[in-house]
Formats: sequence, C-alpha cells, structure tokens
Amino acid sequence: MSTLLYLYIFVISWTGVFALGRWFPLHVVLLLTAFGIYLPKLLTEKKFPMHLYHFEDILPYLGIVLIIISALLHPNKKSTNYLLAYLYIFGLGYYALKFLLYKKTSIDKLYDINTIAVLVTAAYAVVEVVSEKYFSFDIQSFLPRFRHATAMYNENIPRAYGFATEPGILAYYLNCLGPLAVWRLWNYKFLSNAVKLPLTLLAVSGLICTFSPAGIAFMIVSILMVLTAGFFSLTADRRRRLFVNRHFSGSSYAPIMPNTPQKSSRSTVWNRPECRLLIIVAVISFLVFLNTRHAQPLKDIARPLYTKASFQTSPSAADRLSRWKTALSGITERPFFGYGIGNLSSRQQGSSTNCYHHSRNNALPQGKRLPDGRPP
Repeated sequence: MSTLLYLYIFVISWTGVFALGRWFPLHVVLLLTAFGIYLPKLLTEKKFPMHLYHFEDILPYLGIVLIIISALLHPNKKSTNYLLAYLYIFGLGYYALKFLLYKKTSIDKLYDINTIAVLVTAAYAVVEVVSEKYFSFDIQSFLPRFRHATAMYNENIPRAYGFATEPGILAYYLNCLGPLAVWRLWNYKFLSNAVKLPLTLLAVSGLICTFSPAGIAFMIVSILMVLTAGFFSLTADRRRRLFVNRHFSGSSYAPIMPNTPQKSSRSTVWNRPECRLLIIVAVISFLVFLNTRHAQPLKDIARPLYTKASFQTSPSAADRLSRWKTALSGITERPFFGYGIGNLSSRQQGSSTNCYHHSRNNALPQGKRLPDGRPP
C-alpha cells in the first residue's frame, strides 16, 4: 500500500506517458488501485482520525455540492464526465488521499520522494531540450505517449514536456512542488552546499526549459512575494528582540517572545533581512534592465515569453482574456450554479471556466478553431 502511494507521489506529473488512455494517466491508476485495496479495511475502520480534517476542509465538500446542483439544474451530455472528474479530484484526490497518506506513509518519506521526483523530472526536461536542440535526438519518441510532444518555442527551440501531456502541466508541477523539493534539499545536513546549489539550479532549469510564460512569471512573482514577506518578518522579529533587550535586559519581568525560534549558534546568510532585501533589489533591477536598449539581445530571446505573460498581441493570451471576461459576466449573472458544468464542452467548444462560460458571449462557434490555430 505505502509503495503505491509513494509511486503516486513520484509519478504525479506523468500525465502523458505510460497512460491507459486520455482519462487514466499512471498516477490516477495508482491512486484508484490504492484506494480499492484499502476500501474494505476503511469500511470496517473503528477509529476514524477526525483530527485529520479541519474547518477549511469543508470548502472542497461545499464545492462538490455546488457542482452536483449545477449539473442537475443544467444537464448536458458532458455533465456526467465532468461530475465524475470533480468527484475524483476532490473525493479521492483530496479527502481519500489525505487519509491514506496519514495512515500508510510518513511525512519525511513523502518529502524525500517528492524531492527525488522533482529532480528526476527536471533533469529529464533539461536532457530532453538539449538532446533535441543540439543533437536532433528526440528522446520523447522512445516513450509510450498518447499525444506527441511537438511544441516549439520561438519556432526553433523545443519545449520540455517531461512526462506530462504538455509543457504547461510540467511548469505547473514544478511551480507547485518544486519549491517544496528545494526547501527539503537545503535541509539535508548530509549534503554540502556545493551539491545543493547545482541541484537547485537543475530544478530551476527544468522550469525554464518548459518556456511556459505563466509558469516562469508566477515563479518570479512568488519568489518576490516570499522574499518580501520574509524580509518584513525578520525585520519585525529583530526589532522585537532589540526592544526586549533594551528595556528588559536583566529584568525578571522580561516578556516571553511568542513563536520566536531560538537563535542559532551559526547565523546563516538567508536569515539576515538585509540579504533578502539585496536579492529583492537585484531581481527588480534585472526586470528594469530588461526594459533598456542594452537588453535587446536578451529581449529578442525572451520576447515570446514576455508577450504572453503581459497579454500583448498573443492569440492564445487574447483567447484566454476573452474566456475570462465571458466567465466573469456569467458569474455576475449566475454566481452560485453557473450555466452547468460541461456546457461548452458539450458543444465542442473550449471548456476553460465552462461552468460559468456561456455561448452567447464571445464563445467559439462549433467547429471553429482558436486564434492560435488549435482546435477547441
């Protein structure tokens, strides 16, 4: 059982290889198998760990209820498909998975497996791009895929798929679980910084090789937000300590500092607010540099990424903006149950935000292709 769950974590980004068709990628098969094996024991479970679920865990449940009501109020031929997908995501992919991980795994092993998986996936992504770009060797052709990996960046650089269905999914995976893997990596005491730094750069390189505008842009924004929050947190903590030392030094009435970790005997560079501020200034300075004429060669390379990330003259970006605007209007008209899950997909139209997306505003006519030439 635990082996199946660890394999699930390891292959969670494998949406495009070793899949049993479009609807059953490898990680779905593993989770369904693990749940099926444990189900008889679950039904006879005498002590259910109620402390495992908290108040915020009611939100996915409310989401399922609203989705079911939406499907009942506005049924279509795709309602069942979407309903089963959402029930799997929230029911098995959240509630059941949380229970199984609690029962059959340890948090340390989960961290370790995730770190190994991220590094292996990132390494494969880098090798994939380099081998095809410089040696014309398509490593993806040797893997059983149900959809070919053919996306190009700037018409001359192959985009990394990893083991996913498309580069965007790989970028999403590295954005979500990559930082957790890097954090775990830097907490390994048996590895030196000379090993940790190249492995960190490997994880970042895997994300860059996807050439995903959203993935790279969100990672930069996330790093800036974390660094900024850490700077203010460390600065406030330092001020509290200075205040206590100045006003209560040697006094038996010195207040206890809540939630303040003990100062380490060896202060690290990362724990200094001025160093975090320096990194923030460096990143912002680099972004400003990109807007100068001296950065023109770099801008030529990064222009497709910048164009999409800033929603400029990109057909796919314009298509997304159109869908979001239409969905926002649908939310104001029917805020709770929308127009029914699968209402656009059932008309063979683009299905993004389709619960609130309705066909009378900016929807694609049946059979028409998207602005970038892709079928809906």
